[in-house]
Amino acid sequence: MRDARPDDEKALVDELRAGGKLYRAIFDASPAGITIVTLEGLRFLDVNPALCRMVGYAREELLAKTIPEITHPGDAELDSRAVARRNEGDGSPLDYEKRLVHKDGHPVWVRLYSIPLEFAAGRPTIILGVVLDITREKLSEQESRESRLRLDLVARSSRIGMWDWSIQTGDLKVDEIWADMLGYTLGELEPVDVRTFFDALHPDDLKVSREALDDHLQGSTEFYECQLRFRHKGGSWIWILARGKVFERDEVGNPVRMLGTHMDITHLKQVELRNQEFDRQFLQTQKLESLGVLAGGIAHDFNNILTVIQGHADLASTLIPEHSPGRNSLRQITSAVRQAGDLCAQMLAYSGRGNFLIEPIDLNALLGDIQQLLRTSISKKTQLEFDLQGPVGRFRGDATQVRQVILNLVLNASEAMEETGGRIVVGAGTREFSRSELDTDFHAETLEPGVFTFLRVVDEGPGMDEQTRERAFEPFFTTRFTGRGLGLSAVLGIVRSHRGALRLETEPGRGAAFTLIFPVLNEEKTEAEDLSLPVSGSVNSPMTLLLVEDESMVLDLAAGMLERLGVSTIPAADGRRAMAAYREHRDRIDGVLLDLTMPVMDGEETFMELRRLDPRLPIVICSGYSEKEVERRFFGKGLTGFLSKPYSLASLRDVLLPAVRNTGEGRKG
Repeated sequence: MRDARPDDEKALVDELRAGGKLYRAIFDASPAGITIVTLEGLRFLDVNPALCRMVGYAREELLAKTIPEITHPGDAELDSRAVARRNEGDGSPLDYEKRLVHKDGHPVWVRLYSIPLEFAAGRPTIILGVVLDITREKLSEQESRESRLRLDLVARSSRIGMWDWSIQTGDLKVDEIWADMLGYTLGELEPVDVRTFFDALHPDDLKVSREALDDHLQGSTEFYECQLRFRHKGGSWIWILARGKVFERDEVGNPVRMLGTHMDITHLKQVELRNQEFDRQFLQTQKLESLGVLAGGIAHDFNNILTVIQGHADLASTLIPEHSPGRNSLRQITSAVRQAGDLCAQMLAYSGRGNFLIEPIDLNALLGDIQQLLRTSISKKTQLEFDLQGPVGRFRGDATQVRQVILNLVLNASEAMEETGGRIVVGAGTREFSRSELDTDFHAETLEPGVFTFLRVVDEGPGMDEQTRERAFEPFFTTRFTGRGLGLSAVLGIVRSHRGALRLETEPGRGAAFTLIFPVLNEEKTEAEDLSLPVSGSVNSPMTLLLVEDESMVLDLAAGMLERLGVSTIPAADGRRAMAAYREHRDRIDGVLLDLTMPVMDGEETFMELRRLDPRLPIVICSGYSEKEVERRFFGKGLTGFLSKPYSLASLRDVLLPAVRNTGEGRKG
């Protein structure tokens, strides 16, 4: 690190921002807030979009403020202590929690990680900070504390049973409340001794109770206290909070008599266990959503690379004679690109951005169509059975994707029982799901209660332990020696894209059960709805297109391919340059091929600005994301067409050019 002077601050930021595409992508696209500040006055030198969104300020507004100005007054001392540590010359990373104040006034809890970037005279002067929004976690902690307080109040108002134990004789006296907790009358329990107490205990709680009792009798603890499970007369287990204290000793100090209480806390333990399960599901959902964002981003960038490979293969094919040996190599490249594109489609499905042909689906009919395929695909040691519960309500979805889900679940179950064999039962039906079932069983708070079609796949395999269950829906995760594809992660993505939910029930040695639910159609439609943007036509006259693409290799390739088709191009590396080029050459431009994801000024912003200048200008969006996702974002805004990455020379000729020509006819006339 080099020493920095105050007049070097802007140069440092410019140096970092000019440091290359990787820095820019990390800084601008990071979901975490990132900032560069001066230790003197805690002034902002640079902030990324995530931090601006976090506190509700535009970048220019935030750069005009200091950290103390957006810090909650109650946490100002935390920053003062951090500055003091820095001024003492401590260059180690800092990690602490604090509250910021949003532009609209509400507090935002954050976790701040900071490290020095520059030093002067041996002391830090410029700091890099990474800011994570932990407001939801903090609110959850507060709710948990309030929940525990409410539970404690309930416990204090509960019935409490009394017991009196003669330690030397073993006699145990209990009251009617104590007996009633276990489902008995007092007469049924007499005579009572300490063995009755331990006989009614759950085997797993015996050791805990004995150790706590011994510690108290030996004087190590002031009170005996344990949460224990007792067998109820009806056979079930109830949770009891047992408390006690020695109140009589003999002349040499040995305990003689002990008094205590029992309180039924079964309901409280059930609430606690439900809260623990909710927290586990909440964390799992957060992890899966993060992985979905990551998968979608990777698929988008990967599609750019595939576009370059596919495009150059197409251009090369126009230069190589028909019977050249190189033709076969180009066909192999195209085939590999197609397979890689399929993998991108799976990743987009996982991220919830899959591209579907939507139609009403009858699950029973679908299962009937693929029964033979399923039977021939599974192990010979596996028995496949179907439990179809009469007519089922239809739901909207892509039949091909749903078939893939069923095949994936059945094959996974078969492979799990490859050595032992067993049954797989595939069931389907329709029933109503309540609010509590959707929240607790499926963690689907966004779904409204009502009637759902369900698919259930149950196997008799080895099941999963908790660790495996937690990771089951991660991309590429497998417990087998070899595995491929996105596996259950793709299943989850497809289900979410169909506005459905999924539940996994499994224990080691007890198999696994997957339940998928989809909202039933209120009004059935018989015709399939294709969400594509059908465009056809041909181009026979000169055309000039504005190409907007931030990836230089893709930009150069698209220009070369279009020139091969006789189309002139005006390239622009981002939205801001595209607007400048359009204002300069608007009389020449017949249409625009616009990338969706770009820095500086993204595709959506550029689209709206171009529409403002010319409502009739043909604009085709190009993206690695699905057509369905793009249509949703541009619905009602006058989108001309969509070109999916990776695209080929044929796609440009048959999709892009006719879309521009057909939409732009008469525009300049």
